[in-house]
Amino acid sequence: MSAPVFDLTPLTREAASERRIIIKTFDFNRLNFQVALMALPVAALVASISMIVLGKYAVFVFVAVEFGVFWLVRGRSRKGLHLTNLQRLRDKRKVKDGFYIGDTPFNPDASTWERLLHYDTTPDP
Repeated sequence: MSAPVFDLTPLTREAASERRIIIKTFDFNRLNFQVALMALPVAALVASISMIVLGKYAVFVFVAVEFGVFWLVRGRSRKGLHLTNLQRLRDKRKVKDGFYIGDTPFNPDASTWERLLHYDTTPDP
């Protein structure tokens, strides 16, 4: 007799987004922590460049860049498919070239259009 096999996909589908990281006494969402770490060098670079003009107020630029990255990567659009804001902006830029049917680009200007006529095929009484 073989051992029972369980499908864990329904049980673990949302598990990655719910994982937590605890550092000292601080509890973080794992994905938010990773986004903050990846945005740290970009925010530091932009803040250091803006420090020439703004001085000590460049700290606000650092915080604004961090929030901007969070808005792009973790934020969701409020309508439609609720994509991340970064994906929504990428899709909006792609649409300027025409539109997509599945993953295939379709440019109406470069396509050949034909008119389909509908003939009434019902017999006359």
